[in-house]
Amino acid sequence: MSFLFFRSPIFLPKPSTPAHRKIFETFFKIYHQNPELFPWITPSSLSKKGLLFKGFRSESFRKYAGLEIGLLTSNYFGYVRLPGALPGGEGMVETGTHHISFTYLQGFKKHFLSITKSADATLHLIQGDSKKVANRKYHFIKFNFYDYSLFTEEMFYCLHHYLTQKKEIKRSFQYPVDLEEVVHLAEE
Repeated sequence: MSFLFFRSPIFLPKPSTPAHRKIFETFFKIYHQNPELFPWITPSSLSKKGLLFKGFRSESFRKYAGLEIGLLTSNYFGYVRLPGALPGGEGMVETGTHHISFTYLQGFKKHFLSITKSADATLHLIQGDSKKVANRKYHFIKFNFYDYSLFTEEMFYCLHHYLTQKKEIKRSFQYPVDLEEVVHLAEE
């Protein structure tokens, strides 16, 4: 009798395209110039050049607010569902503090986050670290990669939000015309 052992490969989604990276680089720069305009986003301690989305504002992603946290880098977007959240923006995450851990990529170190969900469903990052805090019980959560091209809607929303706050523009974000305007503003 023989046995066949199979080890599944590391799953990495299709990385971002050069156009996606340009959008990310522009937004990353704008975010760091004006973080007060984006209270639902925070710099990520998990990636040197990444952003942690504690909430979502675009139409397609709004249903995940209060249920999931997203990690955006220039190459990948991924998320973790908080305890109680279900696929498709369903489920219920209880108010209070949640301590979670996850591994961003297979073989990499674990990350630990403490997040508080308030009564209005807003998520607040208390701690983001690569070290476990003693006397705390962490829930290990699976990190899920997401198709980068689908997350561009959320970045467009953020860029449009920036334009409306900075320039009083009261119209829809038009890609790629407005992106060129945003790139120019970010370089000023």
